[in-house]
Amino acid sequence: MKIDLELQSALLEPTILEVFKRILKSRLLSYYQLEKIQIEAGKLTEALNKLRELGLINKTSASFHDLDKYYPTQEGLAVEKMVK
Repeated sequence: MKIDLELQSALLEPTILEVFKRILKSRLLSYYQLEKIQIEAGKLTEALNKLRELGLINKTSASFHDLDKYYPTQEGLAVEKMVK
């Protein structure tokens, strides 16, 4: 699998990489659980949006934002080997 330039540059961002690795490790995390990483809420939301935009994670919405669930997509799982 080839990594395009946008994906490569995004994964060089420490916040995005940390969030992605946490989701890969757990396979399913709520927003509330991700907040415990000690990343500023704005940066966390930005990282999640970028990962979704790149197709590496997906989101299952809940009635409360804190309970939204994030999980890796098939493409995200393919990229997993490259970020370890």
